[in-house]
Amino acid sequence: MNLIDMVLIQLLLLFNCLWNIKGQYGNPLNKYIHHYEGLSYDTEALHSNHQRAKRAVSHEDKVLQLDFHAHGRHFNLRMKRDTSLFSPDLKVEVSGVEAPYDPSHIYTGEIFGSSPCLQQCSHVTQGKNRLRCVYPVM
Repeated sequence: MNLIDMVLIQLLLLFNCLWNIKGQYGNPLNKYIHHYEGLSYDTEALHSNHQRAKRAVSHEDKVLQLDFHAHGRHFNLRMKRDTSLFSPDLKVEVSGVEAPYDPSHIYTGEIFGSSPCLQQCSHVTQGKNRLRCVYPVM
């Protein structure tokens, strides 16, 4: 086997590996996202910090912080409650019946040590965080 054959076999194996990359637990998220990682963090601590931030009077105590590790990097997420995302007279209807809505679990903020987000919005409920971050296209 010569060098060219070995290189071709290695390239074939590499393309096969890249083609078959899956997300967490081997499941692609959708046809566009084939790799993703779940986060591991203390949901109880996040929930208690969220409750503290809801009751906070001082500016420093209103910040909700979440540190996590993903994609081989460390992230430091700092958020503040942001009720300005919704109209003050927002009404939510469920099956034709008006339901109460509490926007105190909606946060905006930034990820320190990262490129600035154009938009970052977070939803914290019972210690679980759902984060959306939009980065500028370079």
